[in-house]
Amino acid sequence: MLGLAFGLPIRPDAVGMVQSEGGYQHVEQRVPLYELLFVREGTLHMHVENVKYDVHKGEVLLVWPNELYGGTRPGSGRLKFYFLHFDISQMKARKIDSPLRLMRKTTVLRPDRLVAIIHLMLDDQMGGVLASDSPASKLIFAQILAEVGDFGKTEVLPATSDNVLMQRGKAYIRRHVNQSMSTSGIAEALEVSPRYFGKVFRRAAGYSVREFIAMSRFHNARNLVIEGDLSLKQIAQVCGFADYAYFSRAFHKHEGMSPRTYRRMHSRAYAF
Repeated sequence: MLGLAFGLPIRPDAVGMVQSEGGYQHVEQRVPLYELLFVREGTLHMHVENVKYDVHKGEVLLVWPNELYGGTRPGSGRLKFYFLHFDISQMKARKIDSPLRLMRKTTVLRPDRLVAIIHLMLDDQMGGVLASDSPASKLIFAQILAEVGDFGKTEVLPATSDNVLMQRGKAYIRRHVNQSMSTSGIAEALEVSPRYFGKVFRRAAGYSVREFIAMSRFHNARNLVIEGDLSLKQIAQVCGFADYAYFSRAFHKHEGMSPRTYRRMHSRAYAF
């Protein structure tokens, strides 16, 4: 376990994305920096000092400086992963309890959010504004570590009947985000009346069911735009927007640019 305290300097070094349609095997190497490997799609077959790890979708592997690591065998299918190098040589990195703990291998709770933050660093790096001693770079990287690490506690909503029903509703919406949904349909699936469900949801969440459906669809669409596997028209269709023109207008309203421009800004990758 790697213990970090954010009051001490963290120096981000490099970030990148690797994509392969099949047969990728990571090179054998030693790097004088810490490295995070975050798998977005597929499985990365790795070893660190001869200990084998299969890093699956949504998982992160941490490599310490100067450790020997590399691939154990080629992948059998499509693979997409991010790598991030950083240095904490000015810190007292130690294997003890501290505000943030990074495990050797862990599962990311919010992979979509992590992807969005990583792409901020990719944009800065490709634009020539990523500096290891820049406060902005350190802040972005601190957010990445916060998504990957464990602070030892998680905020839990009180287990009131309102919060339980609201969380059940949100979970249903996230599972069916690409399908046609309505407050009445969700309420029926949860076996409560539509009026009661809508009232409780707004009281517990602070916004309506319809607003959360729209937010969830847009969040999903934005991530699909970043990842670039579907055309923009396909994204509009699978995310439940009436047509591409409406999707484009909504996207511009939220992000201040068209989805096409947004995709160009985030299309940084290494293809194999």
